[in-house]
Amino acid sequence: MKPFFIFAYAERCVSTENLNASILAGFIGTLNGKYSATGKTNILYTIRSYFACPAIMQKLQFSTSSFLDNLHTNKHERLESFYSGEEIRKVLASVDRSSGHGKMLYLIMLFASVYGLRSSDIRTLQFSNIEWRKQKIKLYQQKTRQYLELPLTHEICLALLDYMKNARPETDSPFIFIKQRPPHTPYGDDNHFSSKVRAFFLMARVDTDRKHAGLHSMRHSLATGMMSDGVPINEIATVLGHTSPQSTTRYIWSDILQLRKASMEVIPYGK
Repeated sequence: MKPFFIFAYAERCVSTENLNASILAGFIGTLNGKYSATGKTNILYTIRSYFACPAIMQKLQFSTSSFLDNLHTNKHERLESFYSGEEIRKVLASVDRSSGHGKMLYLIMLFASVYGLRSSDIRTLQFSNIEWRKQKIKLYQQKTRQYLELPLTHEICLALLDYMKNARPETDSPFIFIKQRPPHTPYGDDNHFSSKVRAFFLMARVDTDRKHAGLHSMRHSLATGMMSDGVPINEIATVLGHTSPQSTTRYIWSDILQLRKASMEVIPYGK
């Protein structure tokens, strides 16, 4: 409901009695290009349930049925979520690493763009997952419980040390990433850093029109980039921590250049 309330407030609508069909229609129009078909439908389902409440319904001056009935989802329709390597580098370069918050976000984004880690795995990383002597990162993924072993790259190592020495608040928490503000607790399960990361895409002036922009996009971009470089899909699946290569195909379905290479030349008629 939050996006809807923000939109209504911007339209100077601060009560249910003041809501009209034009405002609801305008909000629905803003969803196009910002969300996938599934995401948009989920929001509209929630709004429909909200307006179905008798206490809310009796205050409305119009019927919402024409807007919110017969909702359908095209599960195959998706917004693109990948960017070129140059674009990802521009996003990383836009982070102000002079601040503690910037050092932390830069490291988080590196984990996503270099290793393709999910936000849940980044958020729950602990110091016990780092083997400094062997220069490795070892973890069991939160989503699949699959074991993953990664090389501790020089770039990640430097950013991690910089964060630990100059940005991370002093606390006994075993988690690497904790909140910069007191009481310095670990991030919750619902925190995907989406809005924070998207802000850097905009600062870098990377075109995000009709695209997702967040940590997941960096993970998606890594997969697409590896596919473009000719890395076999089973190896990409291993890097992303998927249980099977079939799970990886939805990350690279939109690689148009690869599809063009795989297409067959059409022989002109009559030859």
